[in-house]
Amino acid sequence: MIVDFEIVEEPCGFELVGRSAPVVGDAFASVGMRLMEEVFANIAVAGAESTGIIHWVYLPEGQMFVGLELVPGSNFPSDLEPLAFEIPRSLRHLHVGPYHDLPAKWKALEAELEALGESSTTPSLEVYGHHSEDPARQETMIIIALEPSRGD
Repeated sequence: MIVDFEIVEEPCGFELVGRSAPVVGDAFASVGMRLMEEVFANIAVAGAESTGIIHWVYLPEGQMFVGLELVPGSNFPSDLEPLAFEIPRSLRHLHVGPYHDLPAKWKALEAELEALGESSTTPSLEVYGHHSEDPARQETMIIIALEPSRGD
């Protein structure tokens, strides 16, 4: 499977609030869904406003963080944790299609990176913000952190 992607050499940063948990095996979807429900419940209880853009962040050592960006000036939900990070270089790919196709897409992107002699690192993430009831139109931005280029 050949996929369209771009290598971005400029850093991108994120400031999120959410929840983290360890992932055992390949249970990313079930852990992510549980964390997402907890985050939305805490946002609602705190009366906080978010952008509605959901970030599933894959951290080192099997940790996963699910979070949102808060609208500036919004209440900070005390039951959520902050996560701020920057990715200096990345691969970016817009996946359009069913969410259940994402694991295969990640494998294809990792194969493309290997063919280019690139190495991924953490954190990497999926950004959800354009939900559609039609699975063929669901959009997910995949951002894979890359090791520094050989010239750095």
